[in-house]
Amino acid sequence: MSSSMQQEKAPAELAREELATKLAEAERLIAQLQEALESRILIEQAKGVLAERLVISIGEAFELLRYTARSQRVKLHEIARRVVDERQTPAPVLAAIGRASRVRAVSMRERTEAQRERRELLEARLRAQRKRLGGKQRGAR
Repeated sequence: MSSSMQQEKAPAELAREELATKLAEAERLIAQLQEALESRILIEQAKGVLAERLVISIGEAFELLRYTARSQRVKLHEIARRVVDERQTPAPVLAAIGRASRVRAVSMRERTEAQRERRELLEARLRAQRKRLGGKQRGAR
């Protein structure tokens, strides 16, 4: 082969390599998008299953899935897969419900205590105000 033919092949070979690289990148992106879509569908199914089983809203079902995944340190779609595949609600989800209930109970207790303290403070101020006003009214008579 002559030197000029090799020079002509070089740009064509480079173009072919560039196309092969771009094709591989596109195939990788397609695979990632397909996986994301399948994961999203699975999560939506799990939300529906939990909403029906537990008689909760779709939003609450998602929060429960997310809380379970975080507390178990697993990916959300892994918990979703178990919810969809298993006939009964998986134990990690039930444990998350229990933990969330305890957290909610503590929060409610703290809120109730803060409201009680605020009420007592306002009642004390009201008594003091009445006492001041009562003394002024007697002096005005």
